[in-house]
Amino acid sequence: MTIPAPYLARPLTLADTTRAVDLVRARFDWARLRQLSLPDQAYRRALRAGTDVVVLCDGDDLIGLLHLNHQPEPDTWSRLEPGLPTLAVTFALTQPGRDDRPAQLLTAWVTNYASLCGYQRVRTQLPHRHAAPEHLVDYLTRTCGWQHVPTPAGASAAQALLEIPARYLTGLHLLVRNDVPLQIAPPPPAAPSGAEEHVLAHVSHQPQPPPSPYLLGTRQPGGAC
Repeated sequence: MTIPAPYLARPLTLADTTRAVDLVRARFDWARLRQLSLPDQAYRRALRAGTDVVVLCDGDDLIGLLHLNHQPEPDTWSRLEPGLPTLAVTFALTQPGRDDRPAQLLTAWVTNYASLCGYQRVRTQLPHRHAAPEHLVDYLTRTCGWQHVPTPAGASAAQALLEIPARYLTGLHLLVRNDVPLQIAPPPPAAPSGAEEHVLAHVSHQPQPPPSPYLLGTRQPGGAC
């Protein structure tokens, strides 16, 4: 007998609008109690558009939102290798007060999804002035395996830059069913004639701590999220 996966990741639909707004409001109330400020207009614009927004569901409950950018602006700050096919996480929110850590489920899903699409890394930026205190950066790097890349010269010091290799997670489908269509990563720019090829070691099956990009549901000191 096949046991269905308890969680589902799927695209945001028009029918989700009310519940998505409720989730955003609940997270903003959570942040306000902790004297954190979130860029609410960015979230609201993304939800209205509904483009590349993924929802994480537990039965009929919407417990997480994640916005993807499949073609982010090129960067030169990567420690892995500039120019790699990259999937960017624009924002993510989870339902506060849950014990099943939806933030960890979302990050496992996006890392696996990126690998299936042919991306080689996932990146995100933490806005210091909103909700990225130093202990959160420290948690993501030391505990979750993210690389905190120093802000390059000329870039905004208000952004903390984070990246992690994409990787396939065997058996994740038993926990989180994926109904988000795969969007194959665009090919990297052609190397100049005669340039030496660079080969990135495949990291899909290497043991690493679970990823966790900028997710406000990540547990932080001072209580559950």
